[in-house]
Amino acid sequence: MRFSVFLAAGALGLALPVAALAQDTALATPDIVLSSEQADRLAAMRETADAIDKFSDPRAYRAAYEDIVQYALTIYPPDHPEIAILEGEIDFTYFVLGELAALPDRLLAQRDIYAAAGPRYRGKYIETLNNLAVVYEALGNSEGAIALQRQAVDLWRADAPPEGNAQLVQGLNNLAWSERGMGNLDAAFTLSAEALALAEPLLAANPDDGEIADAYAVGVNNRAIYFLMRGELDEGGAVLRDGIVRASAALGPVHPRVGTLMLNASYLLLQTGQLAASEEMARSALAIRETAYGPEAATAAEARLNLIASLTAQGRHADALPLAEYTVARLAESQGEDAPQTLEARSKLANIYQAIGRAEAGFAESERLLAGYRAARPAGHPDISWTLNRLAIGYARAGRWEEANVHLTDLESIWRGTPDEFRKPFAQALALRALAAARTGNREAARAYLDEAQPALLAFWQEGVGDEGAGGGVDQALDWALGWATATASALGDAGRSFDLAQYIGVGPSERGLLRARQRNAADDPEVAAALRDRQNQIEQRELLLTDFQAAVSAGDAQAAARLQGQITDIQSALAAAGNAGNLPLLTTETAAGLQQRLGEDAALLFIVEGDIETRIFVLTPDGLVTDVAGAHTLTIREQVARLRANIEMGAAVDFDTETARALHDALFTPAVVDALAGRSAISVIARGELAKLPLSILVDEEGRYLIETAAFSYPITLDAVGAGAEAAAPQFATFFGIGAPDLPGAAQAERSFAGEGDDETIAALGRLDFAEGELRALGEAVGAGESVIYVGADATEALLRQADLDSADFLTFATHGLMAGELAGIDEAALVLTPPQDGQGEGTANDGLLTASEIAALDLSARWVVLSACNSASGNGATGEAFGGLAQAFLFAGADALLVSHWRVRDDAAAILTVATAREAVAGTSPAMALREAQLALMRSQEVPDAAHPAIWAPFVFVGN
Repeated sequence: MRFSVFLAAGALGLALPVAALAQDTALATPDIVLSSEQADRLAAMRETADAIDKFSDPRAYRAAYEDIVQYALTIYPPDHPEIAILEGEIDFTYFVLGELAALPDRLLAQRDIYAAAGPRYRGKYIETLNNLAVVYEALGNSEGAIALQRQAVDLWRADAPPEGNAQLVQGLNNLAWSERGMGNLDAAFTLSAEALALAEPLLAANPDDGEIADAYAVGVNNRAIYFLMRGELDEGGAVLRDGIVRASAALGPVHPRVGTLMLNASYLLLQTGQLAASEEMARSALAIRETAYGPEAATAAEARLNLIASLTAQGRHADALPLAEYTVARLAESQGEDAPQTLEARSKLANIYQAIGRAEAGFAESERLLAGYRAARPAGHPDISWTLNRLAIGYARAGRWEEANVHLTDLESIWRGTPDEFRKPFAQALALRALAAARTGNREAARAYLDEAQPALLAFWQEGVGDEGAGGGVDQALDWALGWATATASALGDAGRSFDLAQYIGVGPSERGLLRARQRNAADDPEVAAALRDRQNQIEQRELLLTDFQAAVSAGDAQAAARLQGQITDIQSALAAAGNAGNLPLLTTETAAGLQQRLGEDAALLFIVEGDIETRIFVLTPDGLVTDVAGAHTLTIREQVARLRANIEMGAAVDFDTETARALHDALFTPAVVDALAGRSAISVIARGELAKLPLSILVDEEGRYLIETAAFSYPITLDAVGAGAEAAAPQFATFFGIGAPDLPGAAQAERSFAGEGDDETIAALGRLDFAEGELRALGEAVGAGESVIYVGADATEALLRQADLDSADFLTFATHGLMAGELAGIDEAALVLTPPQDGQGEGTANDGLLTASEIAALDLSARWVVLSACNSASGNGATGEAFGGLAQAFLFAGADALLVSHWRVRDDAAAILTVATAREAVAGTSPAMALREAQLALMRSQEVPDAAHPAIWAPFVFVGN
């Protein structure tokens, strides 16, 4: 039974001499002739054992082969090759269960038996060399592993046909991993490419060959890991998706090999900031491992490493800590204290310790890891460099810059010599090196490192984000590095450079939606604009398909995953063939000086960027640019945002959390920020990260006032919208279009239903919107457009919406229910609820009563205002959950200039009051943000509306866009 490396490795050991294969036939093991009874019994026992899936139930497989060995020993002597063959099947179960300690001695004995047995057992001899190499690598003995693996590959090459075979593919996979273990990433990358080049046609020609499928799955997994190590996330993602689909077809969607591919997909999602999706994928993969090997198995413990990382990234340390402690103990017991997977688990535990205030324990654990790697690995090995990198980041986050500098110096000496292998992580490390130099007073070195890092970081940003890569999220590590560069520029006193760099950080779905619309508008040629729209539509569709693919894989739906990956591949091919029409950039940065000229005297820009080390705040006014660091750590700010969101989503039935609102105010509105904003009554806010999920108007200042009482807030999302139209006259609208107040079925009704959906209880719970029709008609009157079209009740359908001339409507309003992704069964994106069709009269999803975000994005709009008087219309879409990433993003992408959207559930009566009053004041000449403020203040002070003074009632809406 041939082993294969499938996970990370590291630790220590020594190379051992390799036994030579006996060539003298006189030394070969003599035949033992079996009786027909013996032969039949052995064949029957092996047939029974081989019917057990050795991956899915290795313990039962082991027990069956132990019985076979006991019977075979009545026929053969203990050192006979036929006994060694049977023992090899048992060895495999020890390997897949992570019980490695006994394997080297067993395998060495088998190798010597085969070597003495002569050419007849050449295949088993080579296989045992491979297996021993894999075990050495798993135990951290890369030097011993690579010597054995090279010999095995040379022998397999000599024996393989021209097209290769499964043995050669697996040998190349394992040799690649051993080269990686010796720090030779380029050699590993080349060998993995050769392995896949052989495996793919072999699998296509032999789709039912489990041995080939297994070799292919290992090759895909390892190839993806090499891409991810190099920071090439799109390439790694494409390899993983193809691998999951093909391995699922050949091995089954719940095969442990597929589970391991899913673990690396979970890691990729983590690196692109899709934390919830990463956790879901990790849990699904862990379930596969636990089902196959049992929850106590070391291989199940290894699978928990990804789940621990996902939980830690979400700040769920209470959930992650016991898992990490258990995993370390289990791996140390089964594989040894210094085994690679044990060390990896210890690094996860160290990260959690640092995050929960046990920094000294965390750093001590990490330093022990580093010392172990340095003793076991050759200089410059990736395990050493990545541990140095993690330690340096940890020390930086703790403000221990001298210690960070020491490790960054060592890291630079390693990665500067490998520019091709680590060019992206090296550029990121240089950014942290610059900040460390600045914080320790070496301004000259800080500037030099920043000058070196900045162009590389911006080039990587352009490749991934600017060129619309297929990562499906953000590049978390790149965002961190841009944050370090931004902080360095500020520390050097270059606020303008810091401001420029900050614009590249955290560009999420909402920003991309608006930037794509701006990109189209920048095209002078209508044909170029049309080509851009086609390309952008494909990108939007691809991102939705990626989310669906992740969900299908997590659910074990191999057919859906295969279909979705085919669609993703088709879109990728079409995008590559079409190119970027007009070569227009997605993002053009704004200078502080240019923005200043667009700001009114009473206006200010508040630009807040969350980083892993600090949250940086920029205040731009006509008087100049001020930058400061928030008065609390980013993690604390995120916790405060989450606490306020949870409090306010409970509605007016509970008291508002003024204590947290005051604490968050003090963290963001530092003395420098307060001084810069003094006298400014119109504040444009661009907040990247969790802060975008909360209107700043609900924060409470030192005098106990809500901030809405001191200023109006708008949320332009992108900097090019700041100050746009500041001097414009009162808006005049030609066409008003309103739709809402849908007829909805009750739980027991069957007259109307959302096509294909059966979540009747959820639909019924949506309830009637008693104020929605009046709101629409009052809005139409307030806007005073020359033409007004309103669809309500039975007419509020998708069919009539699609027949309307929406392109000519410059004021567009929806007064209905808003659904977040997953709120209704079968709906994995945000949607607006319209009147569902009569049973049997639907036309598929095009007229099912749910106007989804993807359907909205496909519209062609020119509306200057879109009012979404619906619950959660500012909420995120899909796994990222970013603010303004669902309905808002879709409308901005479709061409809307400005939106009035809600951050949480809106009470029907309050929504009607706020939207109508805002529109009335804006048409009268008040700026939209100020009109919303006046409406909110009036509602807050109302004695007629129940609970009006509670922020849950008066504060849900924000003004987004121009």
